Amino acid sequence: PFASGQITIRQMAGIALATFTSALFLAYQVNYSFVAAVLIYFFITASYSLLLKNIPVLEIAVLISGFIIRIYAGAFIADVVISDWLMAMAILLVLLLATGKRRNELVLWHQKGIKARNAITYYNLTLLNVAVLGIGAAIIVTYTLYTINANIIAQFKTNNLIFTTLPVFAGMIRYAYLLFRTEKASNPAHLLINDPILLLLFATWIGTFAAFVYG
Repeated sequence: PFASGQITIRQMAGIALATFTSALFLAYQVNYSFVAAVLIYFFITASYSLLLKNIPVLEIAVLISGFIIRIYAGAFIADVVISDWLMAMAILLVLLLATGKRRNELVLWHQKGIKARNAITYYNLTLLNVAVLGIGAAIIVTYTLYTINANIIAQFKTNNLIFTTLPVFAGMIRYAYLLFRTEKASNPAHLLINDPILLLLFATWIGTFAAFVYG
């Protein structure tokens, strides 16, 4: 509505203020930690929109920070403790998708002159290629350490979770193949839900994990 001129700047400011005030009121009904999460998330998104989105690398860090805040906000609502392993894997996965997306935006800009964001002009293709591969390797290593962690083995009462690393490893290889060698990766995040082989590997991982834990 604002872009089309249906509402004025003053009206938009009033709507934004009312929405923000309502959000804080609703957050207060949960607990103070959730209020803090809302305020921090507002600061992060406002900073990103006004300035940080144009600063390479930092804009990715800000994106990940917002994701972390949303995870903690959900934990505050559910009143649960977030696993360190879950947080580590979530951060790495978001980082992988963010760098993969910027890699393909950079390729698109070089090949067709389409600039998805101002910060993309500062990135280097070699840097993003190395980052994607390095983060993918970090995901494999982190998950492998998770499966052989003594506390995790005791929690699930099995030491066979190490075998669930196979579909994870294959999934990283498949993702890298699509990202580097095909035209299917215009939006890397969509690969996770649209590529049949990745879906099959995900289902295999879920199945093997459940079999070892509940079998």
